[in-house]
Amino acid sequence: MAFWQAQTLEKQGRWLEAIQAYDSFYQKYPEHVRTPQALYQAGRIYMSSLGLCEKASPFFERTIRLFPQKQPWVQLSREALFQCPDYFPLDSGMKWVYVDSQTGGRNMRQEVESWVESKTLRTMLKGQYYAGKKRFKEYAKEYRREDWEVRESDVGGKSNIYRVILKYPFKSGMEWVARSGSRETHYKVIEDHVEVEVRAGKFAHCLKIKEQVTGYPSWKYDYYAPGVGRVLTTVGGPNYEHRNTELLSYSVSKVQS
Repeated sequence: MAFWQAQTLEKQGRWLEAIQAYDSFYQKYPEHVRTPQALYQAGRIYMSSLGLCEKASPFFERTIRLFPQKQPWVQLSREALFQCPDYFPLDSGMKWVYVDSQTGGRNMRQEVESWVESKTLRTMLKGQYYAGKKRFKEYAKEYRREDWEVRESDVGGKSNIYRVILKYPFKSGMEWVARSGSRETHYKVIEDHVEVEVRAGKFAHCLKIKEQVTGYPSWKYDYYAPGVGRVLTTVGGPNYEHRNTELLSYSVSKVQS
């Protein structure tokens, strides 16, 4: 059977042949019970084994569009589509160090670490701000992935309102609005393939997100790198953009939650 041949090729690490075999199975047997799985598997190989999200996305989208009731492949495809590339990793054991762009950390340094609560699957990011060697402020936020959105909330605040800080599809021109009480914040994807160089290194294919509170004359830009998260924040306004904070170092080693 062609499906089993595709699986054998995949186990042997013959990635492109396996993808072609899964795709051929779909073309030949569009109504077969295994077809949603074949499409998902082809996309997963592109994503996980070859690191080619642009090639993977059409397979995930086809699974969702053609087989909306076929689980678990539709849900797996939705999750993969949102995380390929993953602009906001939410795994336990990740660490980031940010510094002010002007002095490289002499004025301000922020250390952040993540972990996932096993019961709720919520991701917590906690850390501290430093001025020189002196710690002056705690950092604590909670994140969730729901309905193709990354949602952020303050930990220990007076409300549990989540702000949507990222929203699929990650394409230039994508816009959305987040509301918190009377406050309204507008977000827009300005560019989706930006190259950014910060103290932690050079990052390609970054998202550039504009964030502006209604009524304010200025705004900020956040740059997100695939597999890393936020790497740069700038302050913008009419005809200007200035660096504010940037990534100094990071660790993407993951631990079990």
